[in-house]
Parts: sequence; C-alpha cells; structure tokens
Amino acid sequence: MGWAVIMLSLLAGKAAAQEMEAPVEVQVPLLLKILTFDRKLGERAAGDDIVIAILYQGGFRASVIARDAVQDQLRPVTDSILAGHPIHWLALDLDNTPDLARAFAEQRVDVIYVAPLRGIGLDRIRLATRAKRVTSF
Repeated sequence: MGWAVIMLSLLAGKAAAQEMEAPVEVQVPLLLKILTFDRKLGERAAGDDIVIAILYQGGFRASVIARDAVQDQLRPVTDSILAGHPIHWLALDLDNTPDLARAFAEQRVDVIYVAPLRGIGLDRIRLATRAKRVTSF
C-alpha cells in the first residue's frame, strides 16, 4: 500500500488532466501481479471478495475511455481468486460521488484504480484510501 500512497502524494493537490504513461493493457496485468505480493490484502478485505473500484470522471472523455479499457481488461478475471478471495470490480464516477470514504465502505472496496482525472484534488482520494485502508493504483 505504501508505494501507492507515495505515488498519490507526489501528485497531491489540484491536478491538470493526466495522461497515462503506459497503456491499460500493461497496467491492469501489472496491478493484478503486484496485488499477489500484498500478503495482507486477504486479511484487509472488506468482505468475502476483493473489490477493485475504477475511479473515473464521467464528464472527462479520457477518463471514461480509460474506465472502459480497464473494464475490458478486468472482465476475464471476474471471480478469479486473489489472496484466497474472488475478484469483483465496479466503476465509481467521482463526479457523482461526494463522499468517497462512504462509497468505499458501502461498496466494500479493497483496491482502486485511478483513471486519468482533470481538476480533481488528489487529497480527496488519498484521505479516503487511508481512512478505509484501500490500496490504490
């Protein structure tokens, strides 16, 4: 979880539109591989399954495109086992989610994938992930 917090803290504050350095086809398998090394993920799981939330902005085209690409990559791994738990995913539109920590709790989110964002303060995401012990990528 520490590497993800460092990445987010480096980008803290209001961010301009973010471009992805690597294609989603590389990022998602890398995320899943990295998660296999998180020995405490299964212990921290908020429910019986590992829930991966894709955070995106519905009003930002690049973010929606990234969300769609991540969903395409995650579709084949639905119900696969990670840390002894089945994997499920969902998409959370930041434009329509005023209380992120509450959404994480209600949806039992364990991991987030952050799509490109525009004009969103990353402190909002960082604080919610810390409060709910959610791993971020």
